[in-house]
Amino acid sequence: MLQIRSDVDPVDWDHASKEALDVFAQTAPFEDRREVSDASARAIAGHFASDKSPGWSLAVLAQGISVPYEPFRDDLSILFTHTRTAFGADSPEYISLCCLGTWGLRHPKRDER
Repeated sequence: MLQIRSDVDPVDWDHASKEALDVFAQTAPFEDRREVSDASARAIAGHFASDKSPGWSLAVLAQGISVPYEPFRDDLSILFTHTRTAFGADSPEYISLCCLGTWGLRHPKRDER
């Protein structure tokens, strides 16, 4: 299960996407340290949230509710393709999703069951 800590101060999309761009610029390509803070993870999840797939798991996560890893992974997979096609691989949108994906992979409570 993934869940964003409830004690994080909220940030907006502009702050979160800037953090993601900074993290991306400071790490070597294909390095697994491209991870944003919990606050930025919440803002990025909220930016891509939807009441249907893809994005429903991000809507749940943005509300601070735990979500199983598998739906999160599936939503990100679809959103990666769509976002890269619509905005490009160098866009803040795509880079933010990449950092959110790393956040999910490295989450201390990640459980694929």
